[in-house]
Amino acid sequence: MKYIKKPVAIEAIQFVITKETQCKFGVATEDNAMEVCKFMGLTMLNVPTDKDGKYLNIPTKEGIMRASIGDYIIKEPFDKERGFYPCKPDIFKQTYYTLEEYANL
Repeated sequence: MKYIKKPVAIEAIQFVITKETQCKFGVATEDNAMEVCKFMGLTMLNVPTDKDGKYLNIPTKEGIMRASIGDYIIKEPFDKERGFYPCKPDIFKQTYYTLEEYANL
């Protein structure tokens, strides 16, 4: 027997660089961390950096998970209590369609 997963509409936001500016130390970047925090209903999170660049620490049911630039933050549709988790962009694009794309399948 074969099965297919039922479609479920989700809400998500991508953590992205919104602006790059040349400065004397190289390139300064701005991101949409404040918009991501608003989407999650949180006050501004710290946006630390490491050798791999900027990231957000996302509180999930399993603990803190790291979201890097480019990752999507998905709102779990069936869990209202801390129902957010990060997803890598390649996995997101393989798993989800926009509602418009889905309507045109």
